[in-house]
Amino acid sequence: MLRPCRALEFTAVSIADDGDYAGRLSLKPIHSLHEREVWALCGILVAGYEAESKAVGSPAAAHAKTDLRQVRDWLEQLAEPGVAPADPRSVISLSRRLHLEIRELVTGHWPRIERLATGLLRHETLTADRARQLVVPPPASG
Repeated sequence: MLRPCRALEFTAVSIADDGDYAGRLSLKPIHSLHEREVWALCGILVAGYEAESKAVGSPAAAHAKTDLRQVRDWLEQLAEPGVAPADPRSVISLSRRLHLEIRELVTGHWPRIERLATGLLRHETLTADRARQLVVPPPASG
């Protein structure tokens, strides 16, 4: 919601345990993705990890291992093969840049994230419209 992208149009968000995962984001089907959309999807996968790290004070990679593995796979598609790790086009550099970008987004919008988390704790699953109301509330009438 904070980084609009066609590939991130979602229908619901949930923290319900579905057996394999302790939460999920239901996305509209996407058939082909542009690089900017892959980058945006990587961002949403990293956001949970970064938000949990901020909330508990330390990274919890074990909780996000499936998401982080998917990010690594997608970044490998975006990276230039055979470049040195310090090269800005390497997987390592892209990963660092992505985590920094998302960490700054999470920190800058922490009150919104807390409102969404509170709503999910109360209801377990939120429609996209309800989640948007919590994250981006309508302007106060005055």
